[in-house]
Amino acid sequence: MNEERITGGAPSREALEREHAATMRRLDLLRKEFADYVRIQSEAAVPPDVADSVAMIEKTFKRLMQHAEQSARRRYAARLGER
Repeated sequence: MNEERITGGAPSREALEREHAATMRRLDLLRKEFADYVRIQSEAAVPPDVADSVAMIEKTFKRLMQHAEQSARRRYAARLGER
């Protein structure tokens, strides 16, 4: 993104690759942090309704992560095509 402002043109393939890799690392970190949360909740003695809520949240989170990854890949491919 910075490269676009500096050069006045489209970013290089390397810049797009770095940006995409950074996005995927952030998504992976988010996934790991959420997995820790779920693990802690599953190890805790919680009422069944809380456990059910955590399971529902986990299912929703997984769908959102799939969508985010697909979106990042499509955005990366589209930006590569614009070059």
